[in-house]
Amino acid sequence: MKTGSKTRRKIVLYTVPGTAGREQNPAQDSSVYCPRNCRRKIVLYTVPGTVWEIDHWLRRRVRMCYWKQWRYCRTKVRELTRLGTFLHTAISAGMSRKGPWRLSRTLATQSGMTNRWLKDQGLLSVKDLWVNIHYPATAR
Repeated sequence: MKTGSKTRRKIVLYTVPGTAGREQNPAQDSSVYCPRNCRRKIVLYTVPGTVWEIDHWLRRRVRMCYWKQWRYCRTKVRELTRLGTFLHTAISAGMSRKGPWRLSRTLATQSGMTNRWLKDQGLLSVKDLWVNIHYPATAR
């Protein structure tokens, strides 16, 4: 079993529509399902390499969700060009028949939906949270 796959499976359960609460324990409080509240539970017991993998995986997952939300080819091309992707690259990605998970790692989606843009949209970086917890600003 790969390192962090149990954590990934739990994160998938909380991000996939229709699966929230499928493995819910009634004794757990509702704050467990909020990434902002459960960051210590995920982060404290992992090594740095796993945190980096989870952070990369979450950003890719969010890009995939945006890609699925845009739904139509013309919407995908319009949104990618609005985000700064070159027109030719946006058209080739928007017209592609590949799945959203694969397209979330292409040049078009990563140049349009940058890490800075995702942060502006409200995505918390697990890597930054891990660094802030383990290396507080007072110790630097």
